[in-house]
This record gives sequence, C-alpha cells and structure tokens, in this order.
Amino acid sequence: MKNMKKERTTRPITMETVTICLCAFLCACQDFTDNTGFAVQGEDFKFGNDVIRLGFNEQEYESDVYASAPWRVKTNVDWLNMIMANGPGNGRYKMKAWANPSLVQREGTVTGWITAEHTWTQTVIQEGVGMKLNQSTFMVSISEQTLRIPFTTAVNYTCALPQNCDWLELKSQPSATPGEIKDLELEITVKKLTGGEERQAEITLNGANGISLPVQIVQSTKIVEKTDIDYLKDFYRNANGANWIKKWNLEAPLKTDAVNWPGVTVVNGRVTEIVFVTPNHIVGDITPLCHLSELVTLKFKHQKIAGIPEEIGMLKKLNTLWIIECAGKGAVPKSLADCKLLTALNLSNHPTATPAGFANSFTGNFGDLLKNEALRSIKIYLNAFTGTIPTLPLDDEGRPTIWKDLRELYIYNNPLSGGIPVGYGYLFDKGATGNISNCGLSGKIPEDLKRSAFYQRHRASLFLKGNSLYE
Repeated sequence: MKNMKKERTTRPITMETVTICLCAFLCACQDFTDNTGFAVQGEDFKFGNDVIRLGFNEQEYESDVYASAPWRVKTNVDWLNMIMANGPGNGRYKMKAWANPSLVQREGTVTGWITAEHTWTQTVIQEGVGMKLNQSTFMVSISEQTLRIPFTTAVNYTCALPQNCDWLELKSQPSATPGEIKDLELEITVKKLTGGEERQAEITLNGANGISLPVQIVQSTKIVEKTDIDYLKDFYRNANGANWIKKWNLEAPLKTDAVNWPGVTVVNGRVTEIVFVTPNHIVGDITPLCHLSELVTLKFKHQKIAGIPEEIGMLKKLNTLWIIECAGKGAVPKSLADCKLLTALNLSNHPTATPAGFANSFTGNFGDLLKNEALRSIKIYLNAFTGTIPTLPLDDEGRPTIWKDLRELYIYNNPLSGGIPVGYGYLFDKGATGNISNCGLSGKIPEDLKRSAFYQRHRASLFLKGNSLYE
C-alpha cells in the first residue's frame, strides 16, 4: 500500500476569531485577590442586617455575614472591639461594645470587604444611658421638709417609692422629653421623724430604656439642720472675714442690723438681701450663700468672688444678681436657668476704671440666658461670652414672648458671632436701651431695628462699631 499523507488545511485567522478567543481567555482568568494573597472567584458579600441596635450596657454581639469568599470586617469607632473579624465564607463576626456613658445614643460603622476594591457597611447604634443622678444619697434632719433630687434625663421615667413607707411622699415629678437632655428635679416630702433616731428608704428612678437609678434617703437625729445664720458663718469664715472692713458679729442675733450684720437684710428671721458694693476685702466662694432659700438680692462689687457656683440654681427666689468687677471668672453655670424669677444680671466691668486685679472674665454661651425668661436687665459687657444673640420667640404681631420686658441689653465687647435677630427692634422701640458694639457680629440689620428711634440715634456708636453689620 502506498503511504498516504494527510494534508492540513490552513484557514485564515479572522478578527472575529481573535475577539472570541480573547473574551474566553479573560473569562477564564477573571478573579479577585484579597489582601491575604488568595485568588477569589468573584465577590458576593452581604451583612445580615443593615442596622444593629444595642442597649447602653457593655455587651458582646454576633452578626451574620453572607459571603462567597474569605472576608474581613473592621470598625471606625473605639467603643467597638472586634473579637472575631474574619471568616472563610458564610458565617458571623463577633464584637464587643463598651457601655455608653452618654445620655444620648451614639453611632458607629462596621465595614466589610473581600478585596480592597469593594466594601460594604453596616451601622451600629448604641442607646445612651438615658439618665444620670447628680447625687445618690441624701442625709436629712428630723424636721419635715421638701427634699429636692436633681437629675438629668433624655428618656421618659417613673419614680417608685418603697412600699409601706409612710414618711415619704412624691410632691413633684416634672416631665421629660424623649431625645432631649433635660435637667430636672424631683421634689419629695419628708415627714418629721418622731420616736426614733434614724430611718432610711430607697426610691428608684426607672427610665423607659430600662435603666434604674436608686436614691438612698437617710433621716437621722445625727444630722444637724443648718439655718441661715450657719450659712452666713460658713461664708464669713471662708471669705476672709477676719480682714473685712465691715465685719459680721457672728455672736449677735440675726436681724437687719447695720452694726452687727452690715450688708444683710433679714425679714421674718430669713435672709433676703446681701449687698456689698463698696470695697470690703471679701475674698472667696459664694456657695454657702446659695443655701439661703429666701434670698432675693445678691450684690457684690469690688470684692474678689471666685465665680458663680453650680448651686446658684438653688436660689429659686433670686431676683437680682450682681458680681461687678469682682475678679470673677469661669463659665456661668447652666443652673442659673433655675432662677426663674431673675430679672437683673450684672457681671460687667467698667470700660476704663475697673481697679487692677478686679476685672471679671466670665465665659459661657450668651444664648443660654434666654432660659431666664424674666430678665429685664442684662449687663455682661467686657467679658468673654460666646455664641449668638438668641432668637426671641414672637407672637402673631411680632412682639417677643420672652424677655418681653427687657429694658437694658449691654453686651458690648464680647466675642459673639452671627447677626441680630428680628424682635429686638420692638424692645428698643418700647424704651429699652443697650450697647452691642465690638462683638464681631455680621449680617444685615433687621427692618424692625432700623425703624426704632434708639437705633437711629446711636447706630454708629452702639451697633455698627466693631461689627460687620450693614443696612
């Protein structure tokens, strides 16, 4: 037989053939490589939940992950700690959340990925603790009295008194606004202790978020109830009393007496006024005076007062507060808002004649004073208040409903910001005076202010000077 040789037929390579082969090659080689070096055939990743909600306590939590390849997760906040942060495919990651000390919720993000080119995110929201007590134990004397328990809450709450406790009664329970941080005060009536030396009970504040705060109340014969004269003695001894020019006679009966109790006004055995407006070498802290529950007027000038203590809010009847050129410093406490009857506040310095070493340097947000709705006179000039001039709520006719009787607004030389809201023109038009120069304000003068006669007379010196305001 003859050897037969098979011939090959060579076909021309077309562009269509090249394209088909190239596509097939790319599909075959398609992969993703994660940062461990392993090739991943595609990416498919999903968290079991888009949002995780946690309670305020410290806790561990596991969350589902659905993935087609090895994955990892991480977080952007320091209050979440990843315990198990990777897996080979479908599985779970595990994290630990630290207790949230804040009253309100906080939020973090968990990010998952297979390769660095694609990431997925999950939101973690942890509830805030909701409520905090300023003090958890109260020691009271044997007399009948109203006990005030201050606390802060951002959740609704209830107050539970112990069963079979007939010497405590809930007198006042102010309402909360969920999501809004409020400083509140429970009022508990404590009845007189007779026939025993001591008794105690525990009441509980129960938040709607599940938190419970116990408050211990102890009534004992060992607790000596202080009177006004005791608080005056405390102030005197801690405020350089031995070196005062006009001294108090601590052994004299407490009454209005310019010789033995200079600067003090007493009505029905209770201190209603303390006034020292000429140099008297007073140096110290006014905290003891904040326990004088009938105090209406507190005036100091050219003394050296450490500042305004948080306890100022205890003076529910305070009408006038002056700390003028007293070397006072620090933030004005938010508790000043509890002085609901306050009409006159003067923390000022003289622009040219403040004695050396006596200049005040108070700080705080000027807008917080709007909570003192009854204010008629505000003099805080030449200090270090910040914030904006607060917007006044107006009625249907454009008249302010807060600070509606304001007659003096002297706030010049404070580093404020923003502009002048509508409403102040009405006050100036009704007889108010003021000076807001050198405050760094900006923006357009509102029409109601431009129309007031006081502005027209003093626009350059009391309004435009030291500001970036325009008409």
